Amino acid sequence: MREGRIVSVNGPIVRAEGLTDSAMMELVHVGAAGLTGEIIRFEKGLATIQVYEDDTGMRPGEPVVGTGMPMSLALGPGLLGGIYDGIQRPLSALEAHSGQFLLRGEKIFPLDETKRWEVRPLARAGTRVRAGDILFEIEETALVRHRVMLPPGLEGVLEYLAPSGAYGMQDVVWRIRDQAGRQEEGRLFHWWPARKGRPYRGKRPVDKPLLTGL
Repeated sequence: MREGRIVSVNGPIVRAEGLTDSAMMELVHVGAAGLTGEIIRFEKGLATIQVYEDDTGMRPGEPVVGTGMPMSLALGPGLLGGIYDGIQRPLSALEAHSGQFLLRGEKIFPLDETKRWEVRPLARAGTRVRAGDILFEIEETALVRHRVMLPPGLEGVLEYLAPSGAYGMQDVVWRIRDQAGRQEEGRLFHWWPARKGRPYRGKRPVDKPLLTGL
C-alpha cells in the first residue's frame, strides 16, 4: 500500500503505518492538508517522515499518501530568474495566487505553464539518440541558451521531433522507441531526483581563481 495513517507527531517528524509499498526517500503527502514530506526511515512497519512545511495541529489518524517517486525537481526553461523555496515552490507565483503568506499544502507547478517558448530543433527524426544528446535549443534569456537534452537513462530511435515553433511546458515535443520496443515521450522539462547527482561525461579542470573585484 502507498497510503497509510499517522500514528505520532513530534514537531516536523511524523511516524506513519501502512506504507508497506513505499520506499526510502519517497515523496509523500502528509495529513489532511497534503503537506510535503519525505520518508527517512523504516522500522518495525512504521515509516518515519520528515515534513517540510508547518505541521502545527496535525493529529494521529490523518492520511499519508505516497507518490511512488523521490523528492524531485522540475528541470527546464524558466528556472532562471525564478525565486523558490527549498522544495521548489515558486514563491512569486504563490504570492500572486494566495498573497504574501504561504498556505500549508499549497502546490503550484514550479515552471510557468502559461509561457510558450520558441524552440529550434537540433536533431532529426529517424536518427538514434542517447542520453545527453541535444534535441532543441531555446533562447531563455539574451545571454543564456537553454538546451533541451534527452534525459539520463534513455536511448533509442527518435520517432518524433516537434518542428520549430512555440511550445508550452506540457506539450509533447519528442518521442523515442528504445531497443525493447517501448515508447517514451518527453516535454520541455523533466523531473530529476533532488538527492541524485546529475551524470556528466567529463569535468573541466579549474585553472583560474574566482575574482570578485572586492
